[in-house]
Amino acid sequence: TGRHLNRPGVIASICEILGHGELNIEDMENVIFTGGEAASVRIRISAVPDAALVSEIASRPNILSIDVTTH
Repeated sequence: TGRHLNRPGVIASICEILGHGELNIEDMENVIFTGGEAASVRIRISAVPDAALVSEIASRPNILSIDVTTH
């Protein structure tokens, strides 16, 4: 799950990083909060990302937070 500013290209940059990590997106939902400034994206991927990949996503502009959960 990631919180981000509702700006063009934010989700695309996350997808690009996941692709470089050879992770496949299996399901995704993006919810924009009231007022449209921030959003939350939930992305289910094919494997658990390593810490470097999570750090790379978290360092991108307009990313507010990243939480990795496993089931």
